[in-house]
Amino acid sequence: MENTLATILIIAFLLIGAVGGVVLTPEKDCPVVEPEVTYQNVSVDRVIEISAPSQLDLAVAEFLKAVEDEEDEAGNSVNVLKKYDFDEMEVSRIYSDHAIIYDDDNTTVDFKIRLKFDQDDEPSKKKTFDVTVVWEEDEDTEVTVA
Repeated sequence: MENTLATILIIAFLLIGAVGGVVLTPEKDCPVVEPEVTYQNVSVDRVIEISAPSQLDLAVAEFLKAVEDEEDEAGNSVNVLKKYDFDEMEVSRIYSDHAIIYDDDNTTVDFKIRLKFDQDDEPSKKKTFDVTVVWEEDEDTEVTVA
């Protein structure tokens, strides 16, 4: 009898809990309040570094162009190759001591460059040149080789 009474009490408590849960449970259609979101534009300073060719790099490129064409933009002769072809020449070394001079509308770059000449049937030869490249505003670039 004790088991029966205990079983009845357990069932009664379960029913009371279930009915109480249904009565006390909030309705499903509860109003939901969403927070108001405001967006703001914020500017952020960010420095982006873009590598640009140096004046020396530009001068070397201008010199090599003049050597290939055998004259500079101004029409001055740049005869460095002698008996060699441009394909048989390569830059061996660009010396670090160079000068860049800014004067009014002119930019002058003085540098030393070593070229290596290599023909198939001859041993390679190296020769150093003193080069001056002058950029003048609204004028052709002048390349002078000493």
